[in-house]
Amino acid sequence: MLAASGGTATAVLAGTLGGFFLLVLILQIFRPSNPDERFYALTVSASATVMTVLAGCLLAAGGISHHGWSAGAVVVVGALSAAVATVVSALPMLPVRTAFGSGAFAGLLVGALLGATTGLGAVGGVLLGLAGGACALVGRRVAAYDFPSRFVHLTAGVAVPLACAAPAVFLVGHLLAG
Repeated sequence: MLAASGGTATAVLAGTLGGFFLLVLILQIFRPSNPDERFYALTVSASATVMTVLAGCLLAAGGISHHGWSAGAVVVVGALSAAVATVVSALPMLPVRTAFGSGAFAGLLVGALLGATTGLGAVGGVLLGLAGGACALVGRRVAAYDFPSRFVHLTAGVAVPLACAAPAVFLVGHLLAG
């Protein structure tokens, strides 16, 4: 999705959605469980796939070019900040009260490090990391309402955090570049 140009972006989106839907269907069809559980799992997996692919497309649609910035660098910083923030906040050794703050700090730190290495600058990286990380943590918290359900893992771990972080990273990237 990141390498697609304007004319091929729709085809890349359709191909990505189609490929992942096929994978989700195959995994759920051959899952040894009763039909009701398969239906619930298919619904959650399909919606998580759509949310994740559309959030990735929103980030990739950037077109940011200012001071040598590239949309790819903004996407990498935002997505990795969101991922690290989500993983750190989910560590079982962290007390519940400090998990959110630790995740936000980890997202901010990753944003600063990646911002400096990708040419966005430490300040741009910190802002992207903080926006992506904090929104990902909000998304993780919203998706975790059904814990310890086995259906929540894909949505709480991947889809909702990325779907919440993508618009924030998109807006912060455009504000900083403009």
